[in-house]
Amino acid sequence: MITPQRTTWFLVADGARMQLFESRGMKEQWTLIDNQEAEDARKASRELGRERPGRGHKTGPDSRFAMGGAEPHDKIEAAFLGEIAAKLNKAAQREKFDQIVVAAPPQALGKLRAKFQLQVTAKYIGVFDKDLTNMPEPELLDYFKERLGRW
Repeated sequence: MITPQRTTWFLVADGARMQLFESRGMKEQWTLIDNQEAEDARKASRELGRERPGRGHKTGPDSRFAMGGAEPHDKIEAAFLGEIAAKLNKAAQREKFDQIVVAAPPQALGKLRAKFQLQVTAKYIGVFDKDLTNMPEPELLDYFKERLGRW
């Protein structure tokens, strides 16, 4: 009996870069189908026009204090991860893939999960809360083969 061939996508991302691979089976090589980087995420905060924090007052000594705001990098990361999630949501609706594996550091993974629609999360076959963005492509494939067993 011949089993149908499934299309599996592998998302490897952090808050500043993303690689998306496609595989049609464990015995097949995978192909890089998307590769993006948020250039501003690599810049220093001073280059991003960081605003001075607001000031507050209270009574007593040392009565002035700074009130924190969102860091520019946090905003850039959230926007970048939101774009990735929107792309995958659209692809899932169009049935571009049958299964998906997601690997991202815990904070980025949480932001992605919050934005993924049910069409994406229903296709999970693996989720890794680890930053694999610096791993060379051949090692990535081996990493997933060892941990998933099959896809």
